[in-house]
Amino acid sequence: MKNILSILFIVFGLFGLLVTSTSLPGAFLIIIISIGCILTGIVLIVANVLYKVPSKDKIVAEKILGKAEQEKQTQARKKT
Repeated sequence: MKNILSILFIVFGLFGLLVTSTSLPGAFLIIIISIGCILTGIVLIVANVLYKVPSKDKIVAEKILGKAEQEKQTQARKKT
């Protein structure tokens, strides 16, 4: 679901290349835009794969564990 935008970029770029390959040979601007769209789609896919956003459950669990660790440390300080 996250990669829909990048897939649309790639499809749009491929469609642009297909259109220019069957029409006028001097359509350099459309070719450049199409290649740019394809590269943008690839970059978006790579960014989605590399950058993982931690889920809310994981963040909440880390907060709970952090509070438990702080309580252990304060209890250890009280004992000494």
